[in-house]
This record gives sequence, structure tokens and C-alpha cells, in this order.
Amino acid sequence: MYKSGVCGYRGRRTSHYRTKGFLWMYIFKSVEFSKGTLSVGAYAFARCSSLKNVDMSGSQIYELGQFAFGECYSITDLKLSEYTKTLGDYCFQGCNRIKNIDIPDNLSSVGNCAFAGCELLEHLDFSERLIKLGDFCFIGCKIFSMLDC
Repeated sequence: MYKSGVCGYRGRRTSHYRTKGFLWMYIFKSVEFSKGTLSVGAYAFARCSSLKNVDMSGSQIYELGQFAFGECYSITDLKLSEYTKTLGDYCFQGCNRIKNIDIPDNLSSVGNCAFAGCELLEHLDFSERLIKLGDFCFIGCKIFSMLDC
């Protein structure tokens, strides 16, 4: 879908984005997920180097698979769904322009290296529902100043 001359994608009529569905797609600048979306599979949007905005706030996404948005170097604006419970291993690894992420209260599991290499990440606020925080979750987060659990 095109909006204002910028190539974007609005998820419709699918509840699950499949593994490697949009891997290496350079044309996407933004992705907005619809209410019926429930999950994003492994590598679904990995290495989409032009992707800047990811909006899951209107969806019911409960799980982001391994490396789902890994190495999407241009993401600056990221909004998770309030339903998100699981972030897979390497989910946002290498997304080095993300500064802040509003973590949903339902989040209970963060995979290994989920935010590895997110160099500008400054603040994360986890709820008491967090059960698992994976190994090396924040390796390479240079300016990381605040982690509330």
C-alpha cells in the first residue's frame, strides 16, 4: 500500500506472518499490522534495511519470532502490541537506531540477544509479569541507562 509517496505495508487478512515472508525487502518504509494479526514468524521482516516505522499497536500480536525484525537498521519508531507476550531470540538484534520501546505489561519472555546491538537503546520498563530475560539480551547496547523490572 502506498501512502503519501512512501512505500508501506498494512497487514490485512492474515493472522500470522510467515517465516521469511518479507526477508530482504528493501522497499518497505513502514509496516502497520491490523487487529487480526496474531504473530510474526521467524525472519519475517529481517534485514528490511529501509524499514523505519513498525506499528503493532492496533494488532493482537502475541509473539514475535526469532530474528523477526533482526538487522532492520533503519527502524526508529517501534510500537508493540499490548498483547505481546513473547519476543523471540534476536528479535530486534542490530536495530541500532531504536532509542525507546514501550514494553507491554503482558510481556513475559524476552529471548536471547533480543536487543543485542541496539546501540542507542536508552530505556526499557518491564512489568512484574516478566519471567524470562534471555542471555546476552542487551549486549552491545552502549548508552543503555535504565532497566526497570
